[in-house]
Amino acid sequence: MKKIIAIVTVLMTVFISNSFAKVDDNTLLYLSFDEGKGKLASDASKYKNDGMLLGAKWVDGKSGSAIGLDKIDSVVEIANTGIFDFGSDTDFTIEFWLKVDPSSHPRWYNVFSTGGTNTNTTNPGAIIGLSNSFKVCVRFSDGNNRVDLISRKSWLNDGMWHHIAVVANRKGDSILFIDQKEEAKDNISGIGSIDNISFPLQLGGKSHIEGDFNICIDELKISNSIRLIKPSR
Repeated sequence: MKKIIAIVTVLMTVFISNSFAKVDDNTLLYLSFDEGKGKLASDASKYKNDGMLLGAKWVDGKSGSAIGLDKIDSVVEIANTGIFDFGSDTDFTIEFWLKVDPSSHPRWYNVFSTGGTNTNTTNPGAIIGLSNSFKVCVRFSDGNNRVDLISRKSWLNDGMWHHIAVVANRKGDSILFIDQKEEAKDNISGIGSIDNISFPLQLGGKSHIEGDFNICIDELKISNSIRLIKPSR
């Protein structure tokens, strides 16, 4: 019995060490999604902004578990405490793993949003979505000005895990990476404040056309710095 307890203790220590190795002082949010059950996704950063699963489900992840979005109102919601409102001059990086099932119906999908999920309006915030040709689309808006990044790579509905990263230099360019490869770049220095306290940070959510879809997201990390893009595994 003592031997079994010792082995379990070692495994738990390794798991915790691996999780926190991905977190530093610039990490605003890190959701590993490795709980595999329950309604909360725990944030490993010091800010403890846990995600609430609302219609989302637990699925197999890149490793461990992930969250699956397969209904038009499936979301993971993180309360907006102001920490994800990057104003007009804070650099940031958003990265996560994404898998889109081949059975997904072509249409716009909200994947990540700090500006609500109504795609017909231009609210301040940052939005990452999938187009009807399954390209990754990134939108920065201050309510008046807007910059869009659209990946060259399309048809990501191949049932494979892809590493998505958006690096935002607020005095220069924002770059979209897919699997470490640069896909799009544009200058965002003309974008003012993207603060939007009116909405929580959401993964998934309502889109303007209904249809069958199946998206999985794993290991979401947000940093208030420009990070070197390299998948964590």
